[in-house]
Amino acid sequence: MAPIRDKYTIHSKAVVCQDVELKGDITIGSGRSIVHPKATIFAIAGPIVIGSGCIIEEGAIIVNRRKEVMRIGDDNLFEIGCRVESPTVGDFNTISTRARVHHTVRIGSYCVIGAGCLVVPTEDEFLDDYTVIYGPAAERRTWSGRGKVQEADLREKARRVSPRDASKIQPATAWRRVLASVSSIVSNVINGFRTADTIYMVSTKLA
Repeated sequence: MAPIRDKYTIHSKAVVCQDVELKGDITIGSGRSIVHPKATIFAIAGPIVIGSGCIIEEGAIIVNRRKEVMRIGDDNLFEIGCRVESPTVGDFNTISTRARVHHTVRIGSYCVIGAGCLVVPTEDEFLDDYTVIYGPAAERRTWSGRGKVQEADLREKARRVSPRDASKIQPATAWRRVLASVSSIVSNVINGFRTADTIYMVSTKLA
């Protein structure tokens, strides 16, 4: 196997912190994306292209194991310790803490992979828009989309908290705590709206 050649193209308004591990051909474009300290982005077999407004938290791992370009859309949230190998990721998705998504899965938009969920099918699969995967058994249901405007607003606030000048960023404990708090609020609000959807669905069936 030929050695991996590093090539980084990072938009001037994107924030890539110190202590981030990058390898291969990686593009972070359109600005407003944030890559936290200790995150890992490995373009092992093919390039990785990350869109605008994405938040990649500490310990998150993004890997491209295919020769095709791995395309990640806009406004995606990769929470602490998750691992994503999906060849394509749409827009406004949430990959929760310590979730893992295999390279056989292509993700649509407005999907949620719950905390600790493993999505590792042996054959290629596409997750439709608004798919929610949750629980230890990786159960699935469809989100109505209720609350997505509020979710987008909270993500924008999370980006505004972060420093703009990547060259000045240090892995400061206080800054990490602020971002973790904002991310926690975002997750809680999202889960609240989806819990309300579930209660409504159950009550409708019982009525």
